[in-house]
Amino acid sequence: MSRFCSACCVLSISTVASAATTLTNLGSLGGVSYGCGISGDGLTAVGNANNSLAFRWRQPTGMVALGAGTAMATSFNGSIAVGTNNYYGGGTAVRWDATGTMHSLGVSSQTNGWSGAYGVNGDGSVIVGTVVNGTSARAFRWTATSGAVLL
Repeated sequence: MSRFCSACCVLSISTVASAATTLTNLGSLGGVSYGCGISGDGLTAVGNANNSLAFRWRQPTGMVALGAGTAMATSFNGSIAVGTNNYYGGGTAVRWDATGTMHSLGVSSQTNGWSGAYGVNGDGSVIVGTVVNGTSARAFRWTATSGAVLL
């Protein structure tokens, strides 16, 4: 995964049929923004703005703050975003639903630990990430049925 830093985010979409690339200025929320993920249909981007706000960008609404943190990935149609609720570490793995409401994934970490969600499947039903406790890191898999399960 790479991060693109600038005064504003830019979305690049290529189409195979025309081999053309379109750049779209995603705007900003008053400072530096970077994109972390794009939906499978190419219509939604997620990332971090001002080093503290997760955002979701869509053509009709533009860049919308989701709350504190960083959105790292999004489902195929952009309805579910995942990430962490604190950009600077010490955060908790979260998901934002289609309305922008943040939900903790319930990944436990001990003192000085943190967790983050870094991937989501096409329909948003399976989320993966990392939980760190001190010097130990483990992957997790989350579903609504089983919750977070350490791998």
